[in-house]
Amino acid sequence: HRDTPQVKSAAMKFFCNLAYDPDTALKRMTDTSILRAILDGMEGSDEFKETALLAGEAAARIIAAEVCEPGETVGQGTGVRTVSASDLDGFGAVGGFFLSACTGSAPRVVALLQLCEQLVTNEVATLDVIARGFMAAAAPACASASPHGWLSLAKR
Repeated sequence: HRDTPQVKSAAMKFFCNLAYDPDTALKRMTDTSILRAILDGMEGSDEFKETALLAGEAAARIIAAEVCEPGETVGQGTGVRTVSASDLDGFGAVGGFFLSACTGSAPRVVALLQLCEQLVTNEVATLDVIARGFMAAAAPACASASPHGWLSLAKR
């Protein structure tokens, strides 16, 4: 049942609700398996339109939490970020999204590129944040079985 619109939509609603809290978004939602699921949810066929919107919103909230400085409110109706960068593991949300995209299918790459464009257009993140995330994904991608995926992202 995992590929039915209702199940996918429910999962993305869950991710959206979790991402309202910036600390939860940063500490618990930057695992590449979660980020891959969000990117996969951004596939926007007519059958999955609601899921795609929710996935995009969840992704934007996670990245907004990363961009926000500790002690600041991420947005209206959300919490204050209390975790510092030194408290976080890995290569961050943006880097995690890049790594997740380079280990997947072409639709996942397209979803990530559209997400990056929307983040910059909507002033959620700047180009330097996107570039730092891309570079953070380089070492783990090249050390794993996915250097070709990372290089294909570089070409785009």
